[in-house]
Amino acid sequence: MIRDILLTRAPAAEVLLEAQSQSTVENAHFTAALLAKLGVRRVMIATCGWHLPRAITNFRRCGLDAVGPPPAWIESPRPSLGRRVREQVSAWLDARQLARMRELE
Repeated sequence: MIRDILLTRAPAAEVLLEAQSQSTVENAHFTAALLAKLGVRRVMIATCGWHLPRAITNFRRCGLDAVGPPPAWIESPRPSLGRRVREQVSAWLDARQLARMRELE
């Protein structure tokens, strides 16, 4: 849904959809590489509200100035305890994966 809203509210030339990744940290890494070629550093992340903090953190760790969309664009009920715990564990795993990816560069 966020993708659809973004595509209707942002100029098409300013929307980049990265389709190679299989995880949030890969999405951040691959997007940063694509945008570096274009000289772009500031990005708006389109994802659900409960996932947004981790996504922004990953994009920032990859060197981008990442922000979320305006709150009115996001439908985000309070996530369950299980989802919040999963996001915390995933954030820790993302940091480890990103460190390994950087070692391989």
